Amino acid sequence: MKKFFLVPLLLILFAFTRSFAQTNSNIDSLLTLIKTAKEDTNKVKHLNTICREYIKIGDYEEGLAYGNSGLSLGQHLHFKKGIATS
Repeated sequence: MKKFFLVPLLLILFAFTRSFAQTNSNIDSLLTLIKTAKEDTNKVKHLNTICREYIKIGDYEEGLAYGNSGLSLGQHLHFKKGIATS
């Protein structure tokens, strides 16, 4: 009976750790894009995506910082959709 409960528990744990690792990978690749991106609407979109990725993993302060960066750049560019997303 213990084996019956152990297998689903291990599968859930494996799925959780895999999704967490994928989120960190997404953040790393987006940070690389941010460093090379010009000050345009795509950079606002990337900043907002990074914000959402940090919120997914529970790092709200870091997410807020990137969200605020996206907001200020969106306002500077008059990019209404980016402002709303931020």
